Parts: sequence; structure tokens; C-alpha cells
Amino acid sequence: MDIHMGHFRDKGEEIEYLQQAVRQLQSQLDDSRQLVWQLNSESEEFRESSWQLEKELENSLDQAEKKNRDLRHQCNKLGKDTDVLKDKMEEIKRINDTLSSDLKKYKQMEIEWTKRIQQLEQQNDDLERALRAASDHKMTAQQHLDEAMERDVLREGEKEELLSLLQQLQEENKDLAEEIRIRDRLSSFEKSPRDLRESRTSVETQTQVVHAVQPLRNKITKKTLYNRE
Repeated sequence: MDIHMGHFRDKGEEIEYLQQAVRQLQSQLDDSRQLVWQLNSESEEFRESSWQLEKELENSLDQAEKKNRDLRHQCNKLGKDTDVLKDKMEEIKRINDTLSSDLKKYKQMEIEWTKRIQQLEQQNDDLERALRAASDHKMTAQQHLDEAMERDVLREGEKEELLSLLQQLQEENKDLAEEIRIRDRLSSFEKSPRDLRESRTSVETQTQVVHAVQPLRNKITKKTLYNRE
């Protein structure tokens, strides 16, 4: 407030004017003090707020730094895990390549084994046919053998009968020969020419019987030897 001193009519007017000016100055001073107090209060609040904000910023910064450290640690860990996973992927790829190669080999082996099985099945069929043919041949041979054995049994019976007949004829021949010799000794000097002729005829007959039986005996002997073979 500017105070302009002018001309007053009297001292009272000047005093009143000065008093009014003082009141205005006092009011302005009060307003200034109020403003200063308000500014101080606001400044204090600002400092308090600034301090709190600084603390919050420091806390936020600490948290951010801690989070940053954690993120770096996680990043390093993820990097190591990534390297491990890369190694595992390479190992898996090598294993997969090996398995793929083995699978190709197994498929080729399967094809070869399938062909071999088909060949064995064909050979088995051939063997079964050969076995059936051999079985049929065996049955036929067994039948022929049975028939031959039956014939051998019949021949054996015939042989026994012929041997018995031969033995009987031989015994009769021996008896006749002995009888002829005895008669010849007893009556060699008493016989007439006719008796001699009859005796000679009997001897010739006996000799013919022996000659007739001999081929039969030889035949029986040959059959016996053939059956033994």
C-alpha cells in the first residue's frame, strides 16, 4: 500500500488518515504473516511429503534393484537351463537319429524275416507233402511186407510139409535099401535068374525114387536159404 501524504484540512483528518493507513498496513502485515505461516505450513507439508516420497522412491528403488537382481538371477538360471535343454535336445536328436537308423534296420530285418518265414512255410508245405507221400509209401510197403510175410508163412508151412515128406521118403528109402541088402546077402546064391531080375528091378526103382526126391530136396534147401537171406 502506497501512502501519499496530501494536504489535510486539519490534524484530525491527517490522523484519521494515518490511522486508516496503519490499519491497512496492519491488515496487510497480518495477511503477510498468515501467508508466511501458510507457506511455512505448506513448505513443512511439502518437506514431509518430499521425505515420504523420497522414502517411497528409495523403497521402490530398493525393490526395483532387488527385483532386477532377481530377474538377473532368473535370467542367468534360465540361460543355464537353456544350455542344459540345448544339450538335452542335442542328445535327444542323436538318440532319435540312432533310433531312426535302428528302425530302418529292423524294418529291413522284418522284410528279410518275412521272406525267410515264407520260404520256411513253403519248405514246411513241401516237407508235409513229402511226409504224406512217404507215409503212403510206407503204408504200401507195409502192406507189401505183410503180404510177403503171409506168403512166407504159407511157404514155411509148405516147406515143413515137404521136409516132412522128404524125411519120410528118405526113411522109407533107407528101410527099402536095408531090406534089399539083407535079401541079397541071404539069397544071393539061391535066387533064380528071375529073382535076380526082380531084385535088380527093385533096386532100380528105389534108385529112381531117390533121384526123383533129390531135386525136391534141393529146391527146399534153396527156398530155406532164400528165406534166411
